[in-house]
Amino acid sequence: DVDETLEFIRSCNIKAGLAFRPETSASMVNNYLGNCDMVLLMTVNPGFGGQKFMDEVLDKVRYTREMCDKLGGFDALGLVSQAPKVP
Repeated sequence: DVDETLEFIRSCNIKAGLAFRPETSASMVNNYLGNCDMVLLMTVNPGFGGQKFMDEVLDKVRYTREMCDKLGGFDALGLVSQAPKVP
């Protein structure tokens, strides 16, 4: 169970995070935000080199950022400061 695993990791005073494939729905990501310290939204499918950036993931990035802001307690500045700007 993903929730139990995240809770266990955090109970050990370790930050917990999840990585989501491009086809994962934004609502699925939202289901786990309360138990995550970090979220990675992949913009290519894992395991294949030379792929093009999947622009359709940007809407999910925006939505997830809004949900993180609503929940509070998320500080993405350290990671986002090195990432490209999202239009």
